Amino acid sequence: MATYFVATTLYGQTIPSNRISTWSETGYGDSIPEPGNIVDVMNFGAVADGIADDYAAVNAAINSLGGMQGVVYFPPGIYKIGASINLPDSVVLRGASSDSTHLKFDLQGAVGNCINITGSISGPFDTIVAAFRGTSHISVLDPLPYQPGMYLELMEDNGSWDTQPVSWADNSVGQIVKIVSITPSGVGAALETQSPIRADYGSGWGTNARIRIINPAREVGIECLQISRADSVHTGVCFNIYFNYAVHCWIRGVESSKSIGSHVEIDASSRITVTGSYFHHAYEYDGASTHGYGITLFNHTGECRVENNIMKHLRHSFSFQAGANGNVNAYNYSLEPNRSEVPADAGADISMHGHFPFANLFEGNIVQTIQIDQTWGPSGPYNTFFRNRAELYGILMSSGTVESNEQHFVGNEVTSTVIFTGNYILAGTGHIEFGNMIRGVLTPAGTTPLTESSYYLTAAPGFWGSTASWPSIGIPNSPGSGTNPAKARYLAGASMTVCREDFTTGIPAILPSQNVYSISPNPIKQELNIYSSGQNKESVEIYCHDISGRLVFIKAITLNPGRNEINLNSSVKLQNGIYLLTITSENIIQKLKLIKQE
Repeated sequence: MATYFVATTLYGQTIPSNRISTWSETGYGDSIPEPGNIVDVMNFGAVADGIADDYAAVNAAINSLGGMQGVVYFPPGIYKIGASINLPDSVVLRGASSDSTHLKFDLQGAVGNCINITGSISGPFDTIVAAFRGTSHISVLDPLPYQPGMYLELMEDNGSWDTQPVSWADNSVGQIVKIVSITPSGVGAALETQSPIRADYGSGWGTNARIRIINPAREVGIECLQISRADSVHTGVCFNIYFNYAVHCWIRGVESSKSIGSHVEIDASSRITVTGSYFHHAYEYDGASTHGYGITLFNHTGECRVENNIMKHLRHSFSFQAGANGNVNAYNYSLEPNRSEVPADAGADISMHGHFPFANLFEGNIVQTIQIDQTWGPSGPYNTFFRNRAELYGILMSSGTVESNEQHFVGNEVTSTVIFTGNYILAGTGHIEFGNMIRGVLTPAGTTPLTESSYYLTAAPGFWGSTASWPSIGIPNSPGSGTNPAKARYLAGASMTVCREDFTTGIPAILPSQNVYSISPNPIKQELNIYSSGQNKESVEIYCHDISGRLVFIKAITLNPGRNEINLNSSVKLQNGIYLLTITSENIIQKLKLIKQE
């Protein structure tokens, strides 16, 4: 059992250890890779004018990697793409920034997703002997089909809790697991799993527990660019980014500015990170086929980490459905919820939408409304809402034939005092409540002090910076006083995304060219001088981004051999700090790190 539960010596005992998951082991995991192999879509015929269809060039760039790990790089521009992109393993799509690289998908009304990251099923179902919550093994009769390193889909038929049966939510309770070793056990064997099992399979929550081998997509990333859907489809399910049977993938520094269904749909997948991104607006907000949704975790997706994102003008910014379990949703900011019904702003930013999502952690988010509803039956148990702020309608649970029991509400703030808002309404039984500030009133009374800072971190997250003290939400902080980096970023009005913090590990690419450029002196004080090592003039475009990825200026000039003094417009005032210059021409893409220091 010890492998499953977070130690109480680390996190305290407000929530008993037997109701807490290993949320620290979520998301991509180790450092996101920086492949050295980089190909530029412009070298494969991309035009980036927003008019010509660049799909063939993008697909050719992807295929040129030949199955090897690599980056497909999009220089600044607007890339019209007329068909879905299917990403193979180990391919990273990377732009210059979400402010300067825009992938505009126009599928001309066809049903389909913009970007697909999908694996496959590799074997038939095998009935298991046992798999118990809190252990790290699955008992099988015949170990021969299995090997260490394989991934499995573990699932079972829905139990008596399924009060709203529908085919797309069959087998909701499940988990994607990796085999690390196989140990003989009696008449069969135990498949030791990398992650603990989060349900008791075959007893209590469902029946007919079974596994099958899958071949997941893996090591795929999307970074530093904007995605939008230019054509609307009223029927069919269409996502901007779709993960299905995928593991160890990521999205960072991405703006998704228009979608039909969910901006990001993560289905039957594990260990996906979505960070530093901005998702906003849709064509419709009626909820059908996830219209108006931001990020949806679906179909027993687990161990994903969604943090430090901005969500705006969506029906549901975060939707957890169909057995999503063991995930972390943390330090995000969501505003301006919108739905087709009246009142339009009553769409829940965090929506636990039934069909038994369980054991998920919501921490440090600033949203308008948190709702656990009974649209598709119960949610639960062991979803934890910790140090979140609900600024509008509050925290709401609806009642049903089978309740969403045994949830955790600890250290949350509900701040609005306007009539009909600022609610704190719970249904069901077995909840743990502690230290919630509801309209400035401690709820339940006497539940203080709150000693835990986090249920998945041991210190402030790396993206926290100097935003505020950490944790900033919940007692002993004054209600409504704290913030998080996502909200601070939005209110600052600069770049909404955070792509990468270290330019030295970013895009190194100096492609074959006549000239190599440098800045001297560097740091600069007043003048910006670029030196060319070559013998020829070259017409270039210079893009300057700050460390957050915000585009500061664009300049089209001719660089001569030797020293070139770059005159900036009077409106461009570089503050002290670090910048990235991207110099592009017909022959070159070069990145230069610029330091401004008076």
